[in-house]
Amino acid sequence: MALLKVGLGLVVATQTVAALETQGVDEQFKHFVQTFDKDYGTEYDARKAVFAANLAIIERENAAERGYTLAINKFADLTGAEFSGMYGGVSGKPNVTLLGAHSYSGAALSDSVDWVPKGAVTPVKNQAQCGSCWAFSSTGALEGAWQIATGKLVSFSEQQLVDCAKFRWGNAGCSGGLQPHAFNYIEQADLCTEAEYSYTGKNSIFTSCKASSCTSPGLKKGALTSYKMVDGNEQALMEAIMQQPVSVSIEADQDVFHLYKSGIVQGAGCGTTLDHAVLAVGYGTDSGKKYWKVKNSWTTAWGEQGYVRIIRGTDECGILNGPPVYPVVKAMVAKAESSIKVFFKTTMGPTVFSVTEAAMDGSHTIVPAYDSSASLTFDSDSVTRMMAKESGITVKETGKENPKGATCEFMTAGPITGDPTCNVMFSQINMYCKCQNFPRAASVVV
Repeated sequence: MALLKVGLGLVVATQTVAALETQGVDEQFKHFVQTFDKDYGTEYDARKAVFAANLAIIERENAAERGYTLAINKFADLTGAEFSGMYGGVSGKPNVTLLGAHSYSGAALSDSVDWVPKGAVTPVKNQAQCGSCWAFSSTGALEGAWQIATGKLVSFSEQQLVDCAKFRWGNAGCSGGLQPHAFNYIEQADLCTEAEYSYTGKNSIFTSCKASSCTSPGLKKGALTSYKMVDGNEQALMEAIMQQPVSVSIEADQDVFHLYKSGIVQGAGCGTTLDHAVLAVGYGTDSGKKYWKVKNSWTTAWGEQGYVRIIRGTDECGILNGPPVYPVVKAMVAKAESSIKVFFKTTMGPTVFSVTEAAMDGSHTIVPAYDSSASLTFDSDSVTRMMAKESGITVKETGKENPKGATCEFMTAGPITGDPTCNVMFSQINMYCKCQNFPRAASVVV
């Protein structure tokens, strides 16, 4: 296939055939070139011939009223094979015997599901001319699972998967890959956010992994615990989608798909030879026709604002054959950094000392340090020096006097149990706070 010099700018509009009916192919193609900023060089006539063939397909399919509409978009100068090579990216099939299985439980199924308005789906992205659809399908499934588990919708980095989850993981960057292979990598690595590891749509054997530069991973190592294959039947996939968005693979090199504008894709024109990975985000019924709602990675200018609806009940486009797969995540549990702060107060004002989680078990003695350092030394000499410097009050060596009503107070941050108390204590060599009944801090979900 010849390398095409095509503009990578986002599509700003799609042009229907109706608007072009009064124009000849030459004028229509000139308008297309201008609209989508194309530059073909010596391939101008060859691209025009492909465009004319696609225009005829659009007119024929729309006239047949098959339940979907095709339209001129930025892909109208590509054949199906060229389109698949540039914008597909599913490579091979996973070893399903190694995956956990999701079989239909027999439970009642909802009539419709849509994770988009529920807030579990990030905005439609753009894979550009890189066969990285497998990475977008994988991050999409993880984004949904993580939002459902934590309430936080985070956009994860596809470029990290393209750069880092390559050959040893069974993927080939922009030349294709598989969602389970991406999940295998993520199980043992932190996954960066899109913001920290942004998408370039480029990769080669010399491209290095830059994941170590991420300071705040969006998904920490260990959060992805496993992934499950979904049995290849409609009920199992419906039940899985009721639970979360699911990674699926389809055939997308046919004209009905790469020229798709709206409606429900159906009929023999789609095919079942898998070459593209996407994300099933819901299902429903429209005018009696059952469909799957699928998020693509070709910008919002393609299809129904970046989505496509595919007929449900016939394994259209091979959507049940991938197999569908979804990640299993757990909300990472972190220990509270400081659930209780102790204030040692005198007339000089408070000095604050934090009690760590490890210390909050039973009773604990807090010996304040005047310089607020990590030192736990506060002997009679330093007490005397502090009091003399700040207020002229000294502590007698007997340690039986409370200088100017010194107190120990505490405040809590986060849930605790028990009845903690803190009191000022003296000995012949130091003054300290003794706190009792401090429970171990409760874990918090982050």
